[in-house]
Amino acid sequence: MVNKTYKLDNFKISKLDDLVFKFIKILEKYTDYVIVSGYLAIVFGNSRPTIDIDVLFDSFTEENLNKFIVDLKKNDFELIDNPKDLYSIIELNKEKIDIFDKNSNWNFDFKKVRNANDRISLTQHDIVIINGKYKLNIAPIEFQIAYKLAKLGSDKDIKDAAYLYNYFKDELDKTKLKEFSELLNAKLSKIKVKL
Repeated sequence: MVNKTYKLDNFKISKLDDLVFKFIKILEKYTDYVIVSGYLAIVFGNSRPTIDIDVLFDSFTEENLNKFIVDLKKNDFELIDNPKDLYSIIELNKEKIDIFDKNSNWNFDFKKVRNANDRISLTQHDIVIINGKYKLNIAPIEFQIAYKLAKLGSDKDIKDAAYLYNYFKDELDKTKLKEFSELLNAKLSKIKVKL
């Protein structure tokens, strides 16, 4: 279920954005996904560095996973993990893997949906459409703000949460933000917000 759709027109596409679009074009052929964490603040204009893009995925069959790996390799992505063990690593053990771009220092932190919080991000996702051409599934902004405050909590995450809150201040569903904050025990006071 799509929560909200955001449109970014006249968006100046960076090399990082190109890489994300390339990766997602491959991924969406094989499974449902959602982008979470720092890249969300970046895509909406926060100028902070990152070396990784966090992506949650729903599930793979072993056959689909093998096809996905072949597709990745054809498009200059590589994995450190042994492809023969990959299904066990990500599907059965639900461990994170890193997928690297061969032509840059960026990588994707690739994780299976593991719990109710991940499932909220996946099933209630927002969409961002960039220049009418690229579509990305992103975690609900209200959930992302609360999650960054409650579960991650580094200075960088608090700054991301504040940035997202201020950027979307007029569009946020304050009821959902409050619900998610209570669910996660997030302290909105960290970003000087009182609901």
